[in-house]
Amino acid sequence: MNINKISEGQVFKNYKVLCTELEMEIKPSAKGREYQLKELSRFCKFTKNGHKITIEEIYPIPLPKIDGRGKDSIYGNLVQLLIADLLAQSKGHISISRSKMMANIGMVNDNYSEGRELIKKIALYVDINEKVVYDFYNTTSGSFKQIVETALKSLMDKRVIMYNTVIKVSEKHQRSTRTATTEELQLIMDVEKTVLKELGYKTISDVRVSKDWKWFKENTKEMLHKQSNINFYFTAYDITIHEEYIVEERNELVDLLLNKVKRQESKDELNELILANLLINAQKRNTSESKSKKMERVRRDFNYVANFEKLTNLLIDKSTSYQINKISNMKTFQEELVELGLSCEGDFDPFDDLFA
Repeated sequence: MNINKISEGQVFKNYKVLCTELEMEIKPSAKGREYQLKELSRFCKFTKNGHKITIEEIYPIPLPKIDGRGKDSIYGNLVQLLIADLLAQSKGHISISRSKMMANIGMVNDNYSEGRELIKKIALYVDINEKVVYDFYNTTSGSFKQIVETALKSLMDKRVIMYNTVIKVSEKHQRSTRTATTEELQLIMDVEKTVLKELGYKTISDVRVSKDWKWFKENTKEMLHKQSNINFYFTAYDITIHEEYIVEERNELVDLLLNKVKRQESKDELNELILANLLINAQKRNTSESKSKKMERVRRDFNYVANFEKLTNLLIDKSTSYQINKISNMKTFQEELVELGLSCEGDFDPFDDLFA
């Protein structure tokens, strides 16, 4: 399967055309074809409409491969191993956000999560087009979610854990968090729906990848403050751990008790794999067509891969120190205008002239 030949928005007339284009063997059996499409789904999201196959999205990092014996590839094994090690250090139960889990196991550094709220300032800090920063987060967040949840589902399938997702809330003047009540969930949904309508969006997914995401979060938080005692809320994995078998599972994955040195080596290996795959896929996007003509201009830019590498160094590389305080203190062009007593109508974007 020559994955380099696929691009977002690409349409294959039928299965045989897909095989020809991707240099795959045409399988006569339904089972063989199903396996090939399952393998393709590791690299991209696609839809089938009759015989037609459309590539919707190419993942920046391929999803872990699971073979017929149910064992993950080395990539999947590393994620499972480090999550199992994290859980083995917990006492029977843990509630943890995905961003915190990713930082804990070495998938990203401490700048990644908070950097998402500082898109304009991240762009200013590394001196690149802010649309590349949006592209970076849009292409990594979905893949990271699937990687983490694939590992969690595998551990749950072995019955060493049980997990589900919950909404956690923090009340005003409280440092601890707790699971939201039914009434609080109703209020959060109502507030989010109100703000979505005000912005003209139908789904959270749509606004999350837009320039309005920060505005959405700020207004949602402000409305909740007025109507409740909730300070902030977030989605977390609520995990119940079988303490005896999680240690057994961890030891099977690593073939020895995971000591401090081995743990750090595994985190370094996972981080290096992610860094490498992000750059490989940035290079593919740099030479492939995109569904969005505006985004295609961003991705086809001569400096796109180099700029993407700046972001991976700042937001993913574990050796990079915490930079968020320095970044958040920087002033954007709009903030400087306000300090000078000036203002601009609408949401001024200094990069819009690139797409005129």
